[in-house]
Amino acid sequence: MIDANGTSCIYMALSTENLVDNDYEAYLKKIAELKNKKLSVFIDENGESTKWGKEDADAEPISADGVVFIKNSIKSLDNLLGIDFEIVDDALSADIKVMNHGFSVFEKSAGVNTKTWTYSYQGEKTLENITDISFLYNDISINTDSVDDASDQWKQVFLHEFGHALGLEHPFDDGDGDVYGTEDDPTKDDTLMAYGAPLGAYPTWYKAVDIAALQSIWGIEVDPDVTDTRWSLGGIERE
Repeated sequence: MIDANGTSCIYMALSTENLVDNDYEAYLKKIAELKNKKLSVFIDENGESTKWGKEDADAEPISADGVVFIKNSIKSLDNLLGIDFEIVDDALSADIKVMNHGFSVFEKSAGVNTKTWTYSYQGEKTLENITDISFLYNDISINTDSVDDASDQWKQVFLHEFGHALGLEHPFDDGDGDVYGTEDDPTKDDTLMAYGAPLGAYPTWYKAVDIAALQSIWGIEVDPDVTDTRWSLGGIERE
């Protein structure tokens, strides 16, 4: 592996710590606790949204195949994580919103997630004393000027940004002190949260380390639907 200075070096194996955003983890766990381990998701199928976070941004429709992929992916995550997802029709009430845009809403990126929340305390301002917490917004934008929403790359971008929405970070992010590798290495063959291009086709499901990182935040589903053939307990990888 090559470090940020271009020097060959040896890293320990990529771990869940390298993928969990510690700045957000405690608040996301509090959201799960106070929302009875349920999160709602709005998929902007018709391109109705005019906002991304605090910014003005007119959304574009998501293809029928794209909508099916999102719903199936969320169902599979529901089977793996200790959190229940609900697809809702009301964007304003949703915890997470997924949109297509025909342009980059942030720094010429293929996709981006922005989130913030509001909360109230009882007594001293500590995490333990939070009595109510909810997302002001937790919005995903996919730039269809950069990736075609009929492509595997679009699917990978969605999964990457949904990972961010659920508390994952890039392995090379150093804000919480656990930086791993560079923007080029590791690659998406190692984790969908990487920037490095895969050797072959873009993966269309999370790697085992990604699922383990998500489970470290949200817990593990105790009663999965074993008839869902998109995943298996023996091998969570799905390409």
